[in-house]
Amino acid sequence: MILGDSYAFGEGVDIENIFARRLEQLLHERYGGSFEVILRAYRGKSTAAEFEDFQHIGFRYAPDMVITAYVLNDPDPPVTFPYGHYGPDRSLVPHGTIDAMLLRHSNLYALVSFKWNRFLERVGAKESFNVWMHRIHDPKGFLWKLELATLHRLHKKITQIGAIPVLVVLPAMSSFDQYEFEAEHTQVVESSRAIGFSTLDLLPSFRDLRIEEVLVSRANGHPNTRGHEIIAQSILKFILTYKMIPNLE
Repeated sequence: MILGDSYAFGEGVDIENIFARRLEQLLHERYGGSFEVILRAYRGKSTAAEFEDFQHIGFRYAPDMVITAYVLNDPDPPVTFPYGHYGPDRSLVPHGTIDAMLLRHSNLYALVSFKWNRFLERVGAKESFNVWMHRIHDPKGFLWKLELATLHRLHKKITQIGAIPVLVVLPAMSSFDQYEFEAEHTQVVESSRAIGFSTLDLLPSFRDLRIEEVLVSRANGHPNTRGHEIIAQSILKFILTYKMIPNLE
């Protein structure tokens, strides 16, 4: 089973090419059709939302392995978060179900949304992406402490049902050779390993690539088909290297 947000959901990519589907296909090609990869992902999911989904629905599938596809924006609170830890631009930026639907189905809306967000940043009405990313990963901040607590709960729930807990850390879709979120990325990798997850750091798999090679578009900052293929191949190699599936060579 794979838990995730829009990266795992495959925003801007045909369903046959998303990494969950490709991982299943690769396993079938090598070992036959006895594997099923169940994807529990949707746009905008935080780690907290992924935990709630797994706790109430996902565990019923009795998975042998649970892979959490971690993206660096995962500590951001969900829309219903009650404690007032949003950025100051929340009332100025569309969000919610209708916004998600329009972003998926309208290139024009996605472009307008992209331009509107950049305008708000220029006039100081919205945090820049970098400032926001640093804020939600502040080791002393409430959101990061909440994130660690959620990761602990997720790890505990996965191990309670006898599944293998795996966390795959995907890099932010920005320049990889001069990666702006090295500290935040390393923080997630090290913290998840300390909690007990078998953690795959995907940054090395993307390090030598230009962002244009693996990005859907500048207005849609998600991995494209090539990016999903890299993720699928990397996960398969990780699983096989550490012999996470019994009786596979």
